Amino acid sequence: MAVNTWSDRGCGTNRQKKLQQRDMVMNANFKQHSIASAPDASKMALQQIEKRLGFLPNLFATLAESPVTLEGYLGLDGVLAKGTFSAAERQILEIAVSTANGCDYCTAAHSTFARSLRAPEDAIIAARGEGVTTDLRLQALVHFTHAVVRERGHIGREELETFLDVGFTPPQALEIVAHVGLKTISNYIDGLAHVPLDAQFREHARQPAPVVS
Repeated sequence: MAVNTWSDRGCGTNRQKKLQQRDMVMNANFKQHSIASAPDASKMALQQIEKRLGFLPNLFATLAESPVTLEGYLGLDGVLAKGTFSAAERQILEIAVSTANGCDYCTAAHSTFARSLRAPEDAIIAARGEGVTTDLRLQALVHFTHAVVRERGHIGREELETFLDVGFTPPQALEIVAHVGLKTISNYIDGLAHVPLDAQFREHARQPAPVVS
């Protein structure tokens, strides 16, 4: 199986400086809402998120400005949570999509959630484009997800067969495309609004580059 190569946009101290600078330059056209300041149609969803996570992530505080976008995103997320992938596998998927899309915010957030679910560390590393996992099934999952993003869905027969050969099914390939859609929403919103990275996610921060091969 071919392994994608990736390049970082900074490392060590330079990476932290870039993150600090990014936190200071959120696009002024967008707001980060508290539950109190959010549009009425967004308040209940924000309350539920804060109750579930113990804090209100900045991404959702930003999404709250558009209640229909927040509702649509949470609705698709809720439907996919009922799918065939485990909670840990879903986080690996979402790291892989976010890394391939170059979204440092979502890569850090889902790395945090994946580790809280005790997903295999080498699978998290693989999804972040920083190595490979010895779990052939999870490696196939990561490789296929990266390929879907890289090829904009135009996957060749060989890529699909490699995915199916480890025990995945055609319906799961479709499910991955739905996950790509879900994460692309949040990845692009982060790219548009420059959402500051929450302190809760900072330990797992990096600045991923898009897929280059």
